[in-house]
Amino acid sequence: MQVPVYYIYMGIAILWLAAFPFIMLYGAYEGPKVFWLWIGGFFLALWWIIQMARSRFPKIDAGEKWLILWILVLLVASIAGIHPIDSLVGGSYRHQGVLFFFTLFLIFLALRTLSMKQKHVLQTILACGVVLESIIVLLQKVSAWSVRPLGTLGEPNAIAGFLAVGLFWIATSDFQKRIRVLLYILTLLGIAATGSRAGIVTACIVTLGVGWYGIKNHRNFSRSKSLIIAGVLGVAMLGLGVVSAISISRPRSIFESRPLFWQLGVQEVVARPILGYGAESGEAIYNRAFNRMNINLLDFMVDRSHNLFLDVALWSGMAGLILFTGWCFVSGKELWIRDRLRCIAFIAWFVFASFQPLGVVHWLQLIFLLS
Repeated sequence: MQVPVYYIYMGIAILWLAAFPFIMLYGAYEGPKVFWLWIGGFFLALWWIIQMARSRFPKIDAGEKWLILWILVLLVASIAGIHPIDSLVGGSYRHQGVLFFFTLFLIFLALRTLSMKQKHVLQTILACGVVLESIIVLLQKVSAWSVRPLGTLGEPNAIAGFLAVGLFWIATSDFQKRIRVLLYILTLLGIAATGSRAGIVTACIVTLGVGWYGIKNHRNFSRSKSLIIAGVLGVAMLGLGVVSAISISRPRSIFESRPLFWQLGVQEVVARPILGYGAESGEAIYNRAFNRMNINLLDFMVDRSHNLFLDVALWSGMAGLILFTGWCFVSGKELWIRDRLRCIAFIAWFVFASFQPLGVVHWLQLIFLLS
């Protein structure tokens, strides 16, 4: 039986998306992942051009209109910014220029064309990817116990955020219940191995959501209630204990702290409030801000404020921040109506993004949750 070309294309697209966490080359992590994004994005753009030539236009909802407007404001801000080429194509360490966000938008539209069966296949593959990354992290931790594992994302906090949000894919997968529980615990161990406070807090939020969902939908409510609550509270207490231990072993640095990044970032937003400095301008902004404090960042790069909304304000000013926040609010509201457990994972993603920089896989997770 001949397989339709459409299903071949969709299968390739699903594998392309699922491979992102594991794309790396000679110790480089974000760069190869963005290059992998560009490769697929080129063919995806070509596919959309063909579809529109056949009068098959994508459906744009209210939330996507906010996103489109934000990308347009980001484009204008980048052209008028401090380094237009890097802002458009993507520079610094993460290469998240205007082209990056436009490609994410194309992926979002493409995911909505998948059938329910294809979405289930993608979700299963995503869950398997989370488990595989957890195994890699645990093996790295065992082989070098005193070192925080880098996984295939290159940074412990990045891994923890990816795994924490990925708990949602495991909890809602089609695996048998016992297998889901074992894989969930394995992933929690992987998150704990990274020693990431933001990742642990994010995992606790997702786990509380999973527990709430289980209580609400379990038929034998009276019997399951105590077990689920005990498990959720146990995970939450374990998370708080690990956070406390990490806080003691990693004291706050005077020059490498979020409060300082936030303070300097707000000052730079005030200096250019309307359109900001363009995408991927964080490194140049913070180099200038630290130079004013007579601090030369020779062997240390600050390319993010460790807060997504502050980064958006730096990139696209208050005009862009309003549009981006509008997109988040409208999307979250629709998600709460459609799937509340998914909405909790969506909120957990933003909690992580409020304290840690985001890589390619994190942005893709947001797209997966919304689509």
